[in-house]
Amino acid sequence: MARAKNRGLQQSFSPSYTVRRWRLGEYIRLSKEDLKKGKDDSNSVINQRDLLNDFYQKHIGEFESVSEYVDDGHTGTDANRENFQRLLSDVMSGKINCVVVKDLSRFARNYSDAGSLIDNLFVQMGVRFISLAENVDSYLNPDSVSSIIVPITNVMNDQYCYQTSKKIRQVFDYKRRNGQYIGAFAPYGYVKHPKDKHRLIIDPDAAEIVKLIFSLFLKGTSKRAIALYLNEHGVPQTERSALYDIHDAIGLRIVCRFIDDIYTNIDCIRHLPQVEVVEEKDYVRHAKPNGYRSYHLILAVTTPFADVLGHNPGRYFAEVQLRTLAMDSWASLEHEMKYKKHIQNPEMISRELKRCADELASCDLSMQTIRNLIRADHTGGNV
Repeated sequence: MARAKNRGLQQSFSPSYTVRRWRLGEYIRLSKEDLKKGKDDSNSVINQRDLLNDFYQKHIGEFESVSEYVDDGHTGTDANRENFQRLLSDVMSGKINCVVVKDLSRFARNYSDAGSLIDNLFVQMGVRFISLAENVDSYLNPDSVSSIIVPITNVMNDQYCYQTSKKIRQVFDYKRRNGQYIGAFAPYGYVKHPKDKHRLIIDPDAAEIVKLIFSLFLKGTSKRAIALYLNEHGVPQTERSALYDIHDAIGLRIVCRFIDDIYTNIDCIRHLPQVEVVEEKDYVRHAKPNGYRSYHLILAVTTPFADVLGHNPGRYFAEVQLRTLAMDSWASLEHEMKYKKHIQNPEMISRELKRCADELASCDLSMQTIRNLIRADHTGGNV
């Protein structure tokens, strides 16, 4: 029996591949130190933009869109940089799914923050991360993210911030040794020289009271007894120093759940009637060398009644501190150690506190990111 041949058309099938096209976010950061070096510095915004655009043009077929995020004059330890936060928001909303930087130091100089974002958030969300200088590409070479060069580079960047902070302290120490005053407010008994803020001059009105206080103390009088003595003798400078010359005699601490809540509350305070912000220090974005983080405001509050100087309406000063739960727990423990006498191993405890402060800061950032993710899910991608 003859076998019938199948002479139908032969179809050849080749496997089809879906080429992933990325939505690129180019992140550029210029620190204050870089600004001082001038526009020709290799880290300038122009040079970073040229490098990133060159990368984009060479791989343009991989990308369906490109967005640029620039933070000009911001330190890498500041996790709340405006456009850095916009970048993270766009990552979480899905607007971009690929981030490219010139080098890891442009992304973050804090080891904990960089590691948390690259190793955890970006990987879990399927976001491609590229650092040109270190040849890191989490998509083409996933091992490059966890390779030794990334943690080493991040630690080096962390060390750079430590050295910068150390240099600032050295400048402060130099000024102190040369008799320059670096405090924000003059201590009781002094006023700042009208032409030189680093020079103190004696306040003649308060000088005699200061001499009296020291005289009583040298005679063995306790601090409480001195305070009672001054009150009993109606020392006129007491009220002024407590409510006018000393700006933090009235204090308020606001403990927030998340970092964003701190800045939301600050914005509300700025819009309060009869309240003026006369000084502020952001230790959240610019932590103290020992790891302390908090946001401090000095407010001038106008009141409908007379103040200690007899002015009506009156004017009083108050300090407001804003921090997260983690920051507050840390500060309470650090305060206890600082003022407890005869503590054992203070250097070791200080190092451990600094380490914990960095870990808590990373945790705060992660918690903020998680909340943003949850809210993005409920708002259709908008945080």
